[in-house]
Amino acid sequence: MRNVIAIIVIIAVVFSLVACSGNKNAAASQPIEIQNPTQGGYTEMKQDEAKRNLDQNDSIILVDVRTPQEYAEVHIPGSKLIPLDTIKKDAEKLLSDKDATIYVYCRSGNRSSQAARILADLGYSKVYNIGGITTWPYETEKGSK
Repeated sequence: MRNVIAIIVIIAVVFSLVACSGNKNAAASQPIEIQNPTQGGYTEMKQDEAKRNLDQNDSIILVDVRTPQEYAEVHIPGSKLIPLDTIKKDAEKLLSDKDATIYVYCRSGNRSSQAARILADLGYSKVYNIGGITTWPYETEKGSK
C-alpha cells in the first residue's frame, strides 16, 4: 500500500513540474497577449494588430523608448527614438499632437509600459503599448537615424 501511495505522489509531483515549466522559447516568439486591455490611460495591443495598423496607416507614430545604443543595434523601421529616461522632458517637443495615435515599444515591454503611462499622464489620448522588440516577428533594421 505504501508503494502505491509513493508512486501516486511521485506521478503528481512530476506532472506538476511538467505542467508549470512550459516552453519558454515558444512564449518569446509569440505576440504579446492582452491581459488587461486598458492600463491607466493607455492600451495594451497585440503585435500582430499593431503591425496590421502600421501597414495601413502611416500617421501612427511608432516610438522606441530604449537607449540610443539599443536602437542602433536593432529597431522597427520608421520608429522614432525617445529614450524612457528623457521622454517626460522631450515628449511635448517631439510629439506635438496629443491626439495622435502613438505606439510605444522597448526591449521586453517593461519600459514601454512605463513610457505609455507617462505619455498618458502628460495628456496624450491615443497611446498603445505594443510590448518588446524581442517578440516582434516582423521586419527590423540596424543603425541609427
